[in-house]
Amino acid sequence: MKATLDRYFHISERGSSIGTELRAGTVSFFAMAYIILLNPLILGTTEDADGYALGVPQVAAATALVAGVMSILFGAIAKYPFAMAAGLGMNTFVGVSMVATSGLTWQESMGLVVIEGIIIVLLAISGFRTAVFDAIPQSMKAAMGVGIGMFIAMIGLVDGGFVTRVPDAAHTTVPVGLGINGSISTWPALVFVIGLIICSFMVIRNVPGGLFIAIVLTTIIAFIVQAFTGSEDWGMAAPVKPEALGGIPDLSIVGDVNLVGAFTKIGVVSTVLLIFTLLLTNFFDAMGTMTGLGKQGKLVDADGNLPDMKKALVVEGFGAVAGGLGSASSNTVFADSSAGIADGARTGLANLKVGYNRVHGYFIELPRSQAQQAPADYIRRQTLKNAERFIIPELKEFEDKALSAKSRALTREKWLYDQLLATLNEQLHALQATSRALAELDVLCAFAERAEALNWVRPQLVATTGITITAGRHPVVEQVSDKPFVPNDVMLTPEQHMLIITGPNMGGKSTYMRQTALIALLAHSGSFVPADAAEVGPVDRIFTRIGSSDDLAGGRSTFMVEMTETSHILHHATRRSLVILDEIGRGTSTYDGLSIAWAVAEHLHDKCGARTLFATHYHELVDLAREKPRVKNLCIAVKEQGGKVLFLRKLVPGGANRSYGIEVARLAGLPPEVVARARDILQNLESGEFDDNGKPRLARRGGRTTAPAPGQLGLFGGGDAGPKLAPAQQKVLEAIQAASLNELTPLDALNLLAKLQRELK
Repeated sequence: MKATLDRYFHISERGSSIGTELRAGTVSFFAMAYIILLNPLILGTTEDADGYALGVPQVAAATALVAGVMSILFGAIAKYPFAMAAGLGMNTFVGVSMVATSGLTWQESMGLVVIEGIIIVLLAISGFRTAVFDAIPQSMKAAMGVGIGMFIAMIGLVDGGFVTRVPDAAHTTVPVGLGINGSISTWPALVFVIGLIICSFMVIRNVPGGLFIAIVLTTIIAFIVQAFTGSEDWGMAAPVKPEALGGIPDLSIVGDVNLVGAFTKIGVVSTVLLIFTLLLTNFFDAMGTMTGLGKQGKLVDADGNLPDMKKALVVEGFGAVAGGLGSASSNTVFADSSAGIADGARTGLANLKVGYNRVHGYFIELPRSQAQQAPADYIRRQTLKNAERFIIPELKEFEDKALSAKSRALTREKWLYDQLLATLNEQLHALQATSRALAELDVLCAFAERAEALNWVRPQLVATTGITITAGRHPVVEQVSDKPFVPNDVMLTPEQHMLIITGPNMGGKSTYMRQTALIALLAHSGSFVPADAAEVGPVDRIFTRIGSSDDLAGGRSTFMVEMTETSHILHHATRRSLVILDEIGRGTSTYDGLSIAWAVAEHLHDKCGARTLFATHYHELVDLAREKPRVKNLCIAVKEQGGKVLFLRKLVPGGANRSYGIEVARLAGLPPEVVARARDILQNLESGEFDDNGKPRLARRGGRTTAPAPGQLGLFGGGDAGPKLAPAQQKVLEAIQAASLNELTPLDALNLLAKLQRELK
């Protein structure tokens, strides 16, 4: 028999013994025996609408019967050390809300408890209850357990006379009064405090059967105090000798239920609401209690869930059915089971802890004082000064799994990946075709939506090379700008395939060129375009050289990057290409940059013939239109008013002679003194770049510089740029002009210089 019990309940496997388990069960019984007294006082004294009361003896007998039977079944089937009894929250709801308030009879109320229990069982069997149990966060489950524990603690404070129920304005009772009649100086309060101290001492010192001993000692003390004082301040019952030690229980109320009476008396809706309230109360009460008890008994897994939960929840659901049939209210897992769990724990070793190090792996560590109490299956692994470390087969097995988990996970991951690829390869062509179809559909839907929403037009794709756009707009700038967008036309034909665009900074040159490239791209992609009308010929490639960037890691400066990109354009652009060039040559000196820009423009015009938009601040490039037949000048219209510059953002024929860079600097917020100084320097530089010694002229504040001093040759000659020359100087100048430098040898050149030097002396 002993061996059978050991195998069935895994007692030795858990490191416990039958004696320990019996002691723990006794502790659980005494810890929750109060419910046999408390439940009859709640249910047995209240009369229903028919004037019928269940009776205290009858409810007490039914409470004990149902609690005993369900606790045995829970242990035998679910194999959890959890006891069951009438839930305190449930019986109060049944007695107050359902009988006293809703006007139901006791038979009808208990019938609803039975129905609620049947629903709970069905939910547990279906797995729904387990799924909800697993889905609730662990923190919320822990909070439920804490709340239930605090509820039980409050009941203990009330029953011990430390706190009393005081009627409020609604004629209900709430435990807010301290002691009895506002005082804790009563004999029951003293006994309560003494009992609490004894229980605390036993638990802290981890005394085997400590709670049982504390309950017995407190009971004896209560008998002694009552015998000497005769106090009348005890709450529910005084500690006096019972009239009888036993008798035949009155089970007349067992099975006296009415399953359908409530539906006809208060209606279907009200009845369903009562059942739903019972359901929720039982549902979450059990959830919080079982989670807390599982952690107390170290029965939960790594995720905080109880093993074989479904079976336990089914049995717990039958507790509600049994409680209703017994007229004792719904039975559920009782939080006071923690007393027995604590006393009958796996080892009884309160200071046990599990650790890990690289040398010994995982281990169980016990203080030296408890090392001798270690179970037989504990194998000593290491001895320390104040502790002993052990290993057990289960922990060794876990260690092997944990240490090899990473490599096994990677192997498994690779296997799953290979399986996925093999599965996908079987349908690869179909998946690719579907993907292409979805991608095409996505693009077409996006094109259609944008065209409809933004009032775009259908472009005309023509065979002739060229781009003609009427009132073109930038698709992005138009939407993000808080000002009305100014549209512009584009005309690029075989007879006019290069546009030189000048004008002020911030005038819109870059926007104009970018929108042209975007419209051409959208048209060739099959989309409508942001314009009033558009004719777009074949465009094989779009080349751009816009912005400034460097590649310092690759050893390339900003100008080098610019030239590299420009070189790529010149080598690969064709007559059907669209070329966008923005400020070529700006990364070097003025004359170098101007020379490069001029040469690039000539090459694109003469050799390549690509459709080109060329924006520049080198205003000298406008002269290309005089020399090249297929070049047209455009500039950004500007209006000067009241000393301020207004950028009209409209392109008009012709070239600009100013860039208005200083005005843009002012708009950017440069200090006024910096802007004023820049204007002075600009005026001086525009009047003459060199002083009378041939050195760069220092810009003077206020007004233009004076004319060059005598002796200084004019930079470009002629006019009033320089002084009149002396006859000897004029003769030397004429000799230099007459010399054929391409035909002179180095020696002839030196001889000529020596001759001229002698003449000047």
